[in-house]
Parts: sequence; C-alpha cells; structure tokens
Amino acid sequence: MCPDSLAGAAPRVARLACVYLPSLVLQLVLREHPQWRGAPVVVLDRELATGRVLAANRAALAQRVQVGMRYAAATTLASGLRATVCAPDLIADAQDRALRALITCSPRVEPCSEQPG
Repeated sequence: MCPDSLAGAAPRVARLACVYLPSLVLQLVLREHPQWRGAPVVVLDRELATGRVLAANRAALAQRVQVGMRYAAATTLASGLRATVCAPDLIADAQDRALRALITCSPRVEPCSEQPG
C-alpha cells in the first residue's frame, strides 16, 4: 500500500525551483580571459562598434557602462574597457554541465533556451 493512500497522510505538495546563473556569459568570458579580472569587461552581441552590451562586470558598471548600450558608447565611458563575444559553444557546454549536475538532484529538469544561465 502506498503511504500516501493511508488515512490521515499529509497530501503531497508540488515543488518548483528555478536555478539562475547570473551573468553566465560574463563568467565564461572571464574564465577564458583571466588576465581581464579587475578591468572593466563587457560581453557584446557582436564584435562591432554598433554591438550591444549584453553583460558588464562591476568595474565597467562603476564607470557608468550599462547593459543595452552600444559598444562605441561604452568605450567613451570606461577607460581600458575589454570586450568580446561569448562563443555559443561555450554557452551550450556550460548549460549542459549545469543541466547534468541538476539532474542528479531532481528527475525533472528543463533548461531555458531563451536566456543563457
């Protein structure tokens, strides 16, 4: 007999959790370029002056760089700004590793394809 079917058993409660890895692309870029730690760093959607900033570290934010602004505008605000695009295969690999780790905690895990991290 299933314990839930016993008289007086507490009902099961559905639980849902969301795991968010903030600034995943920035973390991946800094892992690829450890010499950039401490410098203002941004991740761009494309390597052009018109590319948009997708993520910025604290040093860049302290110099008034904002997510969403163009790279050309960011360079006028932050001296020594480092910028790059995060390779899609790095993002996919990180998401896959996180998914595999989470599956060990729960049988039902779904990744979010719209937002890395």
